[in-house]
Amino acid sequence: MPDRIQSREIGFIPFTGTMVRHYSFQDARYASAFVRKIVPRHLYYSTAYYRKPEERVMQDKMWLGAELIFDLDADHLKNAERMAYHEILEEVKKHTVRLVNDYLLGDLGFQKEKLHVYFSGGRGYHVHVHGEDVYAMTSDMRREVANYCRMEGFGHQEYLKTLGRKQKNGTGITVRFSQYFSDFVKRLESGGEEEEAIALGILGEKAMKTLQKNMDALVKAGSKFRKRSELLAEMWGSRHINLSAEENELLKGLINIFIEKNACEIDEPVTTDVHRLIRFPGSLHGKTGLEVVPVQIDELGGFDPLKSAIPDVFMEGEEEVIAPQRIEISMAGKEFVLESGLNKVPTYLAIFLVAQKKCKLK
Repeated sequence: MPDRIQSREIGFIPFTGTMVRHYSFQDARYASAFVRKIVPRHLYYSTAYYRKPEERVMQDKMWLGAELIFDLDADHLKNAERMAYHEILEEVKKHTVRLVNDYLLGDLGFQKEKLHVYFSGGRGYHVHVHGEDVYAMTSDMRREVANYCRMEGFGHQEYLKTLGRKQKNGTGITVRFSQYFSDFVKRLESGGEEEEAIALGILGEKAMKTLQKNMDALVKAGSKFRKRSELLAEMWGSRHINLSAEENELLKGLINIFIEKNACEIDEPVTTDVHRLIRFPGSLHGKTGLEVVPVQIDELGGFDPLKSAIPDVFMEGEEEVIAPQRIEISMAGKEFVLESGLNKVPTYLAIFLVAQKKCKLK
């Protein structure tokens, strides 16, 4: 049960009809009785706390604050339409792990006990940040956090402006990119095949040869001469390094690669919305039959929703479904192949396929 449940707005979508909202639960017993009576297809609660959550006009609810929320799903993933469901879940989990470890616990310094992570029951995860230091944040403040996690505004010129700045701590996107760039240059200089292939793809053969020649050259650095490659690897913290055309192109290309590998694909409108409704923990997702379950941060990397988010009661028995075409699917650690026509499958798989509108019950 979410904390301070009596201060949350409740909404739901029935099996027939559209969103119904502006309800409130007085306590856990009331919530249980409500759900048993209504039997919603989707159940939501507000990330905000209100003095009067049941009021129908938002201004009359008297907003008291809101959790900081991050929604990660397949909507913004590259090539998601070509992925199988289990592949989508694995890819979104990578972004969730990155968000939690690199950004929330790392760069932004939130305490682990303030973070709650949930599998959404659908195609991703929800990360909630609690605490008095976030409840009063405005939409604009939340947008800044969202843009930072998405690496919006980080690019070649922005990075060059930071060179030579003294850092108070060893965190931040620019610090992490500088380490990535330094490691890349060192491996490239020592003949790393992967680095050579990446640099060649960015520069082309002619510019690549020029870059390698320049990296091997000795250049004046203060009162002595040093290899250019050493100066490049130590570029962070240097105010006076002038990059060649080839070095600039390499830097631009590596920044693009770094962003692709390190940005978090979060749904920004969810983070910035201080009145958002989000899925109720323990409820079922109406399009999958999977449960909205909490995930321990230390166990997130190994979490498999296609095992852990299947309600125990769905593990019992079998159902007959009609498949319009051949279906291959992984679930509960098993591989299933359904042929076109009538198939007998475990209950959890039947619920999933029918909820997804991939099959019909016999």
